[in-house]
Amino acid sequence: MPCMIERLGLASRPCRARPRPVPSRSRRLLGGGFGSERPAAAQSSVYYGEVDATLRSELAQWSAYYWNRVDTGAKAKVGEFAFTNAALNNPLFSPLRGARPTLEQVKVLNSSDCDGLAALQPGWGDTAIAAAFRDAMKDWKFSTDTTTNATGSAIHVALITAAPPEAGATWSSQGNLIISEKLPLVTVGGQNEEPTIATGVSSATQAAINKIILIGPIIAAASAGTTEAQSLITGEESHATKFERGVRTLLADGGWVGTTWRVDAAFGVFGSLPLVGVTFSDAFVLVDSVNGGVSAAFSLSSSVDATLLLGAHSAQYLIGQPIRYMTLSGCATDHQAGWWPLMPHPVSPRPPATPGSTCVPVNPPWAPPPAPPLCMDSTVPGWMTLPTCVFAAAVPPTPGPGTCTCTEYGHHTGGPGVPIVWVRSIYQCPAGPAGTCPPAGYPTGCTLVIDYWW
Repeated sequence: MPCMIERLGLASRPCRARPRPVPSRSRRLLGGGFGSERPAAAQSSVYYGEVDATLRSELAQWSAYYWNRVDTGAKAKVGEFAFTNAALNNPLFSPLRGARPTLEQVKVLNSSDCDGLAALQPGWGDTAIAAAFRDAMKDWKFSTDTTTNATGSAIHVALITAAPPEAGATWSSQGNLIISEKLPLVTVGGQNEEPTIATGVSSATQAAINKIILIGPIIAAASAGTTEAQSLITGEESHATKFERGVRTLLADGGWVGTTWRVDAAFGVFGSLPLVGVTFSDAFVLVDSVNGGVSAAFSLSSSVDATLLLGAHSAQYLIGQPIRYMTLSGCATDHQAGWWPLMPHPVSPRPPATPGSTCVPVNPPWAPPPAPPLCMDSTVPGWMTLPTCVFAAAVPPTPGPGTCTCTEYGHHTGGPGVPIVWVRSIYQCPAGPAGTCPPAGYPTGCTLVIDYWW
């Protein structure tokens, strides 16, 4: 009897997928629509989803190492795993989030969800998301529920029917579930945004950028060795982490004030270029951790843009194709790292540690070494620091002794074992008599502003 896939949940036996035209799809990135189509023949490459039996098997092996480390903490031995195709032992080839665009298309994962994969904390406490990634990465399996996720299930069916016969995709229905295996992965979708170039940067900023342009390739060469994929299974420090530290050292040695941050430029299915952002007081740049290339100086309000940097990797990235930017915590982002008033997912104060300490030294991401660490109280919810307060005297005719602004830092989280988010609490208060700062009863009577670093 022929497979009937047009109606959801019709058959319970495995069925071989057969090709069918797929309707046109929106290419908006974060609007909840579809991602891009699978690449045309001219775009065919492993970075854009072309996978043979050998690579499929090796991707499953890599995923087994990865999930074993997540589950048990056990690390692969250095040199224990490598892809047979030497060209894939490359900093731009990443098995990490290859399944994410497909999970988003079938509505198992929202585009705004932070997956936490690079931090070895999948799903931000969401066991369903973690399980979905595990199945997709280890077994190339996707599941949708026709009752609770009817739209995603219909999309799932469309992807199954569009799979070419040579992919060997199969599907079955189990109760309300549609389950596919060996489903070809879809590529990153979206529209590349237009950045805003900075104008009139200061001479100090320009001098720092010029130094990064000059020394960046040297730092990149010295940092080469361990790819992000290898780092995730062996626990070794990756080349990108070493590169970021080298850029920090360069800035410190030159006396320049700049904040470094990490973002990855994802493309295709398995493409991911690790980038280091550097924010100055009047602009920011992106630096390619692989070759040390530097982007234009963008305005502080600009969206991030690595299209020119990726252009130097034409063997992997297809010029003009969509790029998606991901933080190390697996959050989709279109901006530089910094303080923002909202988080893309719910967070709450980090629970106290047992046993706790009133001073746990922690280096925050906006002030890495050689800046001194913050002293955090792990005995209280949120691991808050003591307030740092600044007094400003009132200027006549403004009455009173003046104002007091106190800043506290803490940790928030989305659940047990979830990557930490820094929170900044700024209290603005009337100063006490004779300029007492903080005033008696602090923080009562103060106005509170909260923002998050991501």
